[in-house]
Amino acid sequence: MNTTSYFLDSNAFEKAIDNQTKESRIINQIVDQIWLDFDKDKNGYLDRAETKVFLQTVLKDAPSGERYDESKFDDLFDTIDQNGDGLMEKAEMRYFIRVLLKTNKA
Repeated sequence: MNTTSYFLDSNAFEKAIDNQTKESRIINQIVDQIWLDFDKDKNGYLDRAETKVFLQTVLKDAPSGERYDESKFDDLFDTIDQNGDGLMEKAEMRYFIRVLLKTNKA
């Protein structure tokens, strides 16, 4: 048994974990779930089409000012795709989610 994994997964020391670590763990779980749901070809990346389906799905019930806007998709994708390779990597998605969280806290 991996004791490090046991202690992290069991939340035995939850009080000792700082907020930044908690946030990182939650974001990692969210991104892993996004990949399970939207990486249809299971290549480890979201291409433009998969990313578009993801954004359409998560923003379909958002308030009108935050809904998915087809005309802004390419700009948004290019902003998230920091290395410009045309594929969404998990690290890029984690960064995007962190930016969204900070924007919504302000």
